[in-house]
Amino acid sequence: MKLKRLGENKLEIILSAAELAAWELCPQQIKQPDPMTQSILARLLHKASQQSGFPVEEGEFAIEISQDEDQTIFHLTRIVQDQGQLQVFRFGTSEEMLGGCLRLYERMGNKAGENRLYWMDDSYYLTVLLPEEEVAAAKEILLEYGSCALHPNGAAAVLSEHGSCLMKEDALQKLDHHFSRD
Repeated sequence: MKLKRLGENKLEIILSAAELAAWELCPQQIKQPDPMTQSILARLLHKASQQSGFPVEEGEFAIEISQDEDQTIFHLTRIVQDQGQLQVFRFGTSEEMLGGCLRLYERMGNKAGENRLYWMDDSYYLTVLLPEEEVAAAKEILLEYGSCALHPNGAAAVLSEHGSCLMKEDALQKLDHHFSRD
């Protein structure tokens, strides 16, 4: 088993075909996990945690699996849950993204929690942690400019794994600082 920590919330586990067999896992089981397979995967994650120091006891993970003839690669991405509600918005153009982000920052200021800006598949994506009481107002603003992910935790995990992070923190504040008309 090869382990590589890809960040604070990401871990890569590589198993050879022989190691996969030793864990009594086959490709079909991994893609359609039953309770027994989930138990085996949990044991695998626990062992990886012990060897790498990557904590897997708490929280939810998105698991992406790829295979070839010689090895199976597991990418684990922790779905970070902070206080508030994670939302993911997609914008088709830079004008839509800027317009929505500037209006949201004007409304909320620094009340929005952690927020990041990504680029993927020719679109901009804003991930933002919103206070519960601000979710409806934020959606009302941002849906004028783009669309909202139906499954924000999964969308955020995909973005963190495959998207290009343009602004890792305080995206709303930075955009306002550079593009606000004030």
